[in-house]
Parts: sequence; C-alpha cells; structure tokens
Amino acid sequence: MAVKAGIRIAESSARTATETFEVDSNGLSHGVFIVNITAGATGSDTVTITIDGYDDASKTWYNILTSTALAAVAQTILRVGDFTPAVANLAVADFLPKKFRVVATKNNATAITYSIGGNLAG
Repeated sequence: MAVKAGIRIAESSARTATETFEVDSNGLSHGVFIVNITAGATGSDTVTITIDGYDDASKTWYNILTSTALAAVAQTILRVGDFTPAVANLAVADFLPKKFRVVATKNNATAITYSIGGNLAG
C-alpha cells in the first residue's frame, strides 16, 4: 500500500502539558505514526500517546490505540490499519475515521521535547 499523505501532527518542541492535535484523514484509513522524543525524557518524565477517532453521530471521541508511557529519548512507531497485526500499545487492526486526534499526555510539568509525524494510506 503506497503512502498517500505525509502529515506533520506536532512540530518538535519542548512541552510541559498535555496537548491535543486534531487531524482530518481525508478518507485515508491507514496510518503509521512516528513519535520522536529528542530531549528531556527520563524514567519519571513521560508522555503517553493516544489515537482517538471521532463519531459524527454521537459527537464523541473513542479510543483506537494508546501507547505505553514513553520515557526515553527514542523513536516510537505506532500503527493503525485493518490488516495490521495487533501488538499491545504499538499497533492495532482498525481503521482511521475521517476525523481523528492524537493526544500527548504528560505525566508532570517537566519539559519533554518531541515531535509527531504520520504517513497515511488508503
């Protein structure tokens, strides 16, 4: 399956609080999300990434995938796709709805520098 859209969800920046990034998938239903933590993460300073879908009928968000608490300078790959083998906290066999969000939840007020990008396919 060919990548049809590369997206920048969150620019690299030092963040101290939970942030929410809403995305319109333009009908592309599979995604690979790349979380790059480049500074500030230690065992006690973490960020947890969730990918949530939006249900237009009920006007509510529902969870698709939640990472573990990311606590090291590293690159983490999260995958969503109907034929993706499920791997706890890293990959789920599901699809991305037209509207989804990525939530980066900080566990405390210490800064962690990270970026979130993605590649979407149909």
